[in-house]
Amino acid sequence: MLKHPWPGNVRELRNVLTRAYVMHGPTITAASLEFHETGFGGEIAADARPEPERDEILAALAKANGNRTHAARELGIPRSSLLYKMKKMGISIAD
Repeated sequence: MLKHPWPGNVRELRNVLTRAYVMHGPTITAASLEFHETGFGGEIAADARPEPERDEILAALAKANGNRTHAARELGIPRSSLLYKMKKMGISIAD
C-alpha cells in the first residue's frame, strides 16, 4: 500500500480496506486490495465493476434462499448497501 500512489482521500482508503475485508475476510493481503483509478472523483462505471463482487452477492443470496437481510449479514454489509449494489448491478429477486 505504501508504494501505491494514493490520489484519494481517507474516506476512499477506508472504502478500499472495507471492501477487501468484506470480499476476502479478516486477513487483508496485497492481492485482496483493489485500486480503481476511475473510482477516484466519481463512480466506477457499471461495466468496469469487478465480477467477483457480483458473484459474491449472488452466492450469498443463493445461500440465504433470496433473503436479502440474511445475505447482507453473510456479506457483512448493511442491507441498504446490498440493495444499492443489487440495483446498480441489475440483480433482482422476485418478492
